[in-house]
Amino acid sequence: MKDIIMPRLTALLAVAAITFAAPALAVDPSVTITSPTDGAKLDAMMQAKLIYEVVPGPKGDHTHLYIDGKEVAIVREIKGA
Repeated sequence: MKDIIMPRLTALLAVAAITFAAPALAVDPSVTITSPTDGAKLDAMMQAKLIYEVVPGPKGDHTHLYIDGKEVAIVREIKGA
C-alpha cells in the first residue's frame, strides 16, 4: 500500500465480508498494525507509512481502513509496508 497522509491516528481496520465457517474451518480474523503505533499523532503535512497484516475471515477479500472514524481506503493486500 502506498504511503498515506494521515492526520491524527485513531485508525481502525475492519475485516470486511467475514463469513463464519464450521468449527473445523474456523479462522479468527484479525488485523495487526505495526506502524504507526497506537495513539500516535502525525503531522498532517507529512507522509506516514502504514505497516499492517490482515488475517481475513474464510470469505474475506478486502479490508476497510478508517482514520478518525472516516473510511479512507479499501485494501486488498494482506500485508502492507
